[in-house]
Amino acid sequence: MTFRLLNSLLEANEHYAEMTVCLYLPDGRVDWAQVYAPENIAKDPLLDTGHAHHRQLAAEGAEIYYLTARKQRNRPATAQWLAAHGFAAERLIMKPDDEERQGSVWKLAWFETLIAEDGHAGRTIVVIDNSTALLTDLNRRARDHGWPVETILADWLPPVT
Repeated sequence: MTFRLLNSLLEANEHYAEMTVCLYLPDGRVDWAQVYAPENIAKDPLLDTGHAHHRQLAAEGAEIYYLTARKQRNRPATAQWLAAHGFAAERLIMKPDDEERQGSVWKLAWFETLIAEDGHAGRTIVVIDNSTALLTDLNRRARDHGWPVETILADWLPPVT
């Protein structure tokens, strides 16, 4: 059985799609509060390449989980977006509201917990993400634990380091 985790695969946040001025703070940093505002999450378009990967994984009978560095407070809007595009949100894993680590650091810690659990032994993890650093670290740590892992860089999105 294959255990698949998808991130940054299905939708493009407005900051990726248009880089609109309203999503930037005066100092030029991305205004993440605006990016993840429920009304903006609802506008995120479905990405054709990500959707194709999802259909392929589903056809293979993979367990599909959605792991995102979005905060838990964004769950309702994210689950609504998934449902509106025909995806089940039962396996939506979100960063706790009080978690301050960078998204890729938090995700790697989440994977380490998963790898340590006996309940997922014997499964292959396939991770699709746009963070090269996360995928590199995950490959190394999975090998250290003897877990088969396959990583796919979501190169249809801007890279995250």
